[in-house]
Amino acid sequence: MKKLISMLLIVAMAATLMIGCGGDDSQSVDNESAGNSEENSSNEGNNQAASDEEPYEIVVELVGSGVAQPDTALVEEEINKITLPAINCTVKFREITIADHATQLSLLGTDGDKLDIVFVGYTTSMNDLVANGLLVGLGDLLDKNAPEMLEKAGVLMEACKVGDEYYCVPGNYYPAVEDAVAYLVDVVEENNIEIPENPEGTYEYLEKFFENVKASGFDGYPTTYGVGDNANIVGKRMEQFGANLLSVGVYGVLMDMNKDTEIVNVYDTEEYLQECLKHKEWRDKGYIVPDSMTNGDTLFGAVMAKKICGSITRANVSFLPSTKQMTGQKMKGIPFSDTYLTGASIPEYGLGVTVTSEKPEKAVQLLNLIMTNSELANLMNYGIEGKHYEKVSDHIIKYPEGIDASNVGYGIQIVSFGDSADVYKREPFTEEWFETLDEYSAENSDLSQAFGYTFDISPVRTQVSAVSSVIQEYNPSLICGMNEERKQINFTVVCVSEFAHKHNVSTNLDKIKVIYIHAYLIPGITLLRIHRPTGRHLLW
Repeated sequence: MKKLISMLLIVAMAATLMIGCGGDDSQSVDNESAGNSEENSSNEGNNQAASDEEPYEIVVELVGSGVAQPDTALVEEEINKITLPAINCTVKFREITIADHATQLSLLGTDGDKLDIVFVGYTTSMNDLVANGLLVGLGDLLDKNAPEMLEKAGVLMEACKVGDEYYCVPGNYYPAVEDAVAYLVDVVEENNIEIPENPEGTYEYLEKFFENVKASGFDGYPTTYGVGDNANIVGKRMEQFGANLLSVGVYGVLMDMNKDTEIVNVYDTEEYLQECLKHKEWRDKGYIVPDSMTNGDTLFGAVMAKKICGSITRANVSFLPSTKQMTGQKMKGIPFSDTYLTGASIPEYGLGVTVTSEKPEKAVQLLNLIMTNSELANLMNYGIEGKHYEKVSDHIIKYPEGIDASNVGYGIQIVSFGDSADVYKREPFTEEWFETLDEYSAENSDLSQAFGYTFDISPVRTQVSAVSSVIQEYNPSLICGMNEERKQINFTVVCVSEFAHKHNVSTNLDKIKVIYIHAYLIPGITLLRIHRPTGRHLLW
């Protein structure tokens, strides 16, 4: 349980990196565009407020680490000064710890309490919530109550569907990533480590980097795989279907999201086998932290302690400043891919309305207001200016004197609200960071062949659960190279033939694959392709 909670916190930290990437082309919190959006929302809301309708209280989940935020009620009062005249609603936060998040969502409605707005992909998946009947289909509600938000979200909305129905809205308008090696500047400079030229996503390049780190005399490791919660393969840009907190690719992957149309079981591929063999080899050579799964040596913990030189990562626009914010360590990146975007990454940071909401249309109106009104979003994220933060420049804020994350009354929750092109960022973010946002939009990134399609797992919920359990048991140790016998690296032999056979997982995989591919090929499903403009973007 301790390791699970630790991993939940790590994933949440990583999630905040992605959430910080939302926005449109606006670069000023107080610019004319934001003002126009606020005016439009207010005008519409004023007409509603003029009616005899009683104000509706919207309960919004606020996911955090468990640290108390004593000024939450005070912030709610300030928020309601905006929402009451705009949409005739008040906002009430329901604070939920990241460790309890998945459980709390699974129990929606059983305690008699409502929870209007939730983050659908932090610790669960939108698919699971839909299959369990916990989310409201948004359909016509969006057209009637959130036209401004729909316009901002654009093509990203296509990844918020299950079947023909929308079940969430994007909480992040700039969600693309780059494959990269991120390294600690102090470690490289203090140990005179040579960064290999001509970065590329190959084992040869990574091994050269690792060799240089070892040869430098650095008293640490080149990298770590933390708790092994991924199945990424060097040089492959995969679309992973069925990714959740502890397992990925539960019902298949596209090995190359740009070219492939065949959905395969990644754990039954030669590429996955070779990746695991490499990780075992690197562990034996001292290239990766050998016991990261058992000693709680997470990626962010290893960076903070300077125990590693760098990390192989899928970096979003917020990765470097957010890592410094959380660890105190400055990092630089060596990108070896263009920015790209998979459909699965959109609902991962999406906001949905639950079936416990008494007035879903009001919840959608609030979502629209959050994504178009920077004043409201800043209040929800950081609290009250002068009390919980102070401005450094147009977009950048810091804690007031004598205040930090340990004693601030509000603003340390994990989740983030609003359009990041318009809302504040805490130091060490800079104004220049906002200039990079557009490079991570859907319009400027390679999109997966399957972008715009989400599989409805309802017919195979039992099989999905069984397969997920097997992946959770075997994949982490394989990814971390922690298999003492070479033959145990072969996930196909061990998982599918031995262990998985005992739990009928081979049959389950086949059933999922048949149903999934059948659904994938249904006529009428629109697969969107947006090709990135020529030219390579170097984020760092």
